[in-house]
Amino acid sequence: MCYFTNVSSELGVDLRILWNTAEICNQDQNGYIVQHMRITNPFDFIGNLSEYTEYFEAWLVKGGRIIFDSKHKEKFDDEWSPIPEYVILDFKDRILSVQNPCVTYYASVYWIPAGTEEFKDIQNWEAITSLPSKELPAAFEYKKDISKYHICDRHYTWDYKNNIIPYLEKKPNKNCLQSNS
Repeated sequence: MCYFTNVSSELGVDLRILWNTAEICNQDQNGYIVQHMRITNPFDFIGNLSEYTEYFEAWLVKGGRIIFDSKHKEKFDDEWSPIPEYVILDFKDRILSVQNPCVTYYASVYWIPAGTEEFKDIQNWEAITSLPSKELPAAFEYKKDISKYHICDRHYTWDYKNNIIPYLEKKPNKNCLQSNS
């Protein structure tokens, strides 16, 4: 089964997806898609993540559709973006000075149906804007065993030394202004 679809990113290094709710739940079902995130990031000098960050985030599903607040304008449901592309080359020397210049995102994904005790717990989560989850309901920990709701895992590693920096150094800068003379 394919629980999510990758969506192309104009930035090139971000990983964006759309949840395939038809595969996750029935069309008329309500619940939460919960993602247990574990991120390793050796670049504590960039962004708001520490060397290891762990949290849970949740997407509300009503009638088989993801429900966002009215401020959500994106054409994707989730985005993994460990270091903003526009600062990577500015920090190139510091990034390359790190012994293992890789960021890894690992997520376990769960379907929590409405009417369960776990669903009621998640309804009380609030956004933690300092996390990458931004406006999504989130929690730093959740003690209940939700393994029976597990549907898939997601994993991605950004290798800045061997992949990201060489890619960006070759990429034409679309943000440069060109004169018409």
